[in-house]
Amino acid sequence: VSFPISISPSIAIPPSNSNSNSNTNSSTSSSSSFSSSPLSSSSSYQRLLSSSFNDGYYSLFFREIFRLGRGSFASVYLCTHELESIPIGTYAVKKIVVGDSLPYLINVLREVKLLERIHHPNIISYKHSWLEHTQPAGVFGPSNVPTLFILMEYADQGSLYQYIYENTSIINNSNNKNDHLAFAMDL
Repeated sequence: VSFPISISPSIAIPPSNSNSNSNTNSSTSSSSSFSSSPLSSSSSYQRLLSSSFNDGYYSLFFREIFRLGRGSFASVYLCTHELESIPIGTYAVKKIVVGDSLPYLINVLREVKLLERIHHPNIISYKHSWLEHTQPAGVFGPSNVPTLFILMEYADQGSLYQYIYENTSIINNSNNKNDHLAFAMDL
């Protein structure tokens, strides 16, 4: 099955060829059926093409500073974007392990498309995304796992929780509705 994927700025995923049931990458095969895929009525397993990956891009252009947080399906890292060792900017990079399932990647790309469309001063802005093979669990985990990288603006003013916690004295020491309203408007 042939699926060239262009992730940014717009995602272009052509429909699958339902006449083909062979994998383009012979390193792994599966008899799993993904008939619920939004792209195809074919019952064949749909894999990611090797041409969809930009391996080495992250290590070449980003210096990882530390992990900002993690969840069940992704981790977010504070990174410096560099060209020729010259810092360009500081960003948050979200790494989502997608595996080799095209239907799962398509599901994850819905977040990317949503982020791409939203432009608001109070929402972190989306910059770029790409696929790479990584070793997400460190040196002891599996290697060459397909991972989606999402480059986003880094908000360096702390979390909303920190802001509220640090400013609770405004609310606690005042019975004035205007003070409460001013605090809420600052958020």
